[in-house]
Amino acid sequence: MGLRCHRSIRICKGLRLNISGSGIGLSVGVRGASVSFGPRGTYVNVGIPGTGISYREKIGDSSRKTSGASQAVPSRPVDIELIVKYILDDDGKERIEFYRDGTLVTDESLIRRVKRTDQYKEWLQESRKKVVDKVENDTEALLTLTRHCIPRTDWDMVRTRFESMKPERYIRRVYGVRKPDAADAERVVAARAQKVTENKFILFRNKARIDYINNNRSAVMEEILADWQKEKDRFEENENRLEKIENDKFNSRFSEQKEYIAHMLSPNKGFLECRMDDLLSEIRLPVEFNVDYEIADDLKSMKMDIELPGMDCIAERTARILASGKASSRKKPQKTIKMEYTKVVFGLAFYFASVAFSLAPTISEVDVAGHARTIDGSTGHEVDAYLYHVVYAIDDFFELDFANIDPLLAIRRFNPEMDIDAGYEMKAIELS
Repeated sequence: MGLRCHRSIRICKGLRLNISGSGIGLSVGVRGASVSFGPRGTYVNVGIPGTGISYREKIGDSSRKTSGASQAVPSRPVDIELIVKYILDDDGKERIEFYRDGTLVTDESLIRRVKRTDQYKEWLQESRKKVVDKVENDTEALLTLTRHCIPRTDWDMVRTRFESMKPERYIRRVYGVRKPDAADAERVVAARAQKVTENKFILFRNKARIDYINNNRSAVMEEILADWQKEKDRFEENENRLEKIENDKFNSRFSEQKEYIAHMLSPNKGFLECRMDDLLSEIRLPVEFNVDYEIADDLKSMKMDIELPGMDCIAERTARILASGKASSRKKPQKTIKMEYTKVVFGLAFYFASVAFSLAPTISEVDVAGHARTIDGSTGHEVDAYLYHVVYAIDDFFELDFANIDPLLAIRRFNPEMDIDAGYEMKAIELS
């Protein structure tokens, strides 16, 4: 099956990229844009729905004369939708196909019209790059699983922080309204004086206003101070309520966190099993996996049994952009596929061992075995067989720079049980 880019993106008004089972499509004929065929020719119709704004351009000519019944044409334009699909085939060549209602379009004039648009050219260039990037990025993600290994936990630092842990506290807000002063009272009483004297005769209005201010200045000052204090008290009361609610939450969360860390520092087997189950359920890797484990009663070691993915997790082809700007792919040699597969399955061994070591300070050794479905050379039947077995000691394990190691080379430092020939064929082993 060919390589395809799986994404949907609108590239302009009236044009969008569609996803379908057969690849990316550039649709013409969505709401607001269509191609119409009618008695006067072929047109592109572009409009902005709901605005009344539209544009129509003739792109073909249907003025050919015919006679009799063969001259029948649609009495009204017919809107159609064209889907343009980009596909990079297994033979390494790219194909661009145009469809109408699921049927391949062969109208070259219409195809040329779409191909001449800047949007189509930009989409084509972007689609080529996305297809190539997807192939290369997916491969890179598989071959660099060790970059996700969990660094060694500094348990001494965890203990120090545990002993100094304190619950978070609510930070009270400060009432931000300034306390009123004499100037504020003067403005309020003056405004009231203006209102109560506005209907008095003009000759007596100014005296009445001054008298009102002098008689009411103190009362107004007391009034606005009382209002301010009332609002401030209401604000403080609300802050007291929020402080209690939030601090109760912080205290509850703190108690849970401290209890959890205390169990990590002085664990029991049941706690470690629950924690390991939680860690495994949260792991997201670019390959499928299944892990069985057993923690020793003394909590010093763990055995892990990994159900490995099949070799079909490795992409069989590589892809690149040619000097011409086109995308191309080529098939990988079988030896390369097998070599990459070994890096994936050994990368899983390192990754899951790092998860085990992060479980608690008591874990100092991890025993990992990986098994997968393989073909039995003597019978030709598919069987479940172990491909490797390795034991990691914590100090030796964390001497590695996981961001830069080659899993195939690094695993040999731990004297693993495995059987790999010069062509990177992994053969079944019997566990010791």
